Amino acid sequence: PGSAMGVLVADALLAAVRGPDFGDPVLAVMNHGMLRSDLLRASSGPADPEGTVTYREVFRALPTRFPVETVTVSGADIRAALEEQFDGSSAFVLSTSQGFSYRYDRTRPPGDRVDPCSLVLDGSRIDLAGSYRVAMTAYLREGGDGYGSFADGADVVAGATDTVARVVAQQVATETGQSFIVDNKAGAGGSIGMAEVARATAEVAAERARREAEVALRNLAVLLGA
Repeated sequence: PGSAMGVLVADALLAAVRGPDFGDPVLAVMNHGMLRSDLLRASSGPADPEGTVTYREVFRALPTRFPVETVTVSGADIRAALEEQFDGSSAFVLSTSQGFSYRYDRTRPPGDRVDPCSLVLDGSRIDLAGSYRVAMTAYLREGGDGYGSFADGADVVAGATDTVARVVAQQVATETGQSFIVDNKAGAGGSIGMAEVARATAEVAAERARREAEVALRNLAVLLGA
């Protein structure tokens, strides 16, 4: 579920916190409000026919800096978060790591749009009363983008505070084998770096406002029966 970029990021979050130190998470969830753009594997010239991705490109797609966390939530919490995609409280849908699937029906009443019997993780049905270890950013766990269902989760363990971009960059390099360049810039630790962050943050805010407007218009159309 979710966009290809969202699934890539969710897979990267899960890979970053696998293992007993983080409680052996089995699922990762990523909110699209943090995704600025897709990553394009474009050729830079004849010497680079297959294309490369620089860290700058990854950072501009994912400019936020939040720790990746793992938290124990119930199956009901997972379903409630999925419901929040459609109840108007969130402007962005969720992406999940590979191996998770579910069905939904937007025509059903709010709170009853996700079929609880359809939630499947790695071939097994999610038990709404069961407990699951889930990876996500601290922003999402704390209720970012209107998702409040994970806020009361237990046993939170945080990974290293780092840009999500670096986590994703490691995943790109590991899973695809494509060329990857860390695009260092002199002075990036000071005012130059702050300027890059400010520019990317402003672009994210503008994109978020645009998406929220689109969601508001779609919701209005539904109310008006358009």
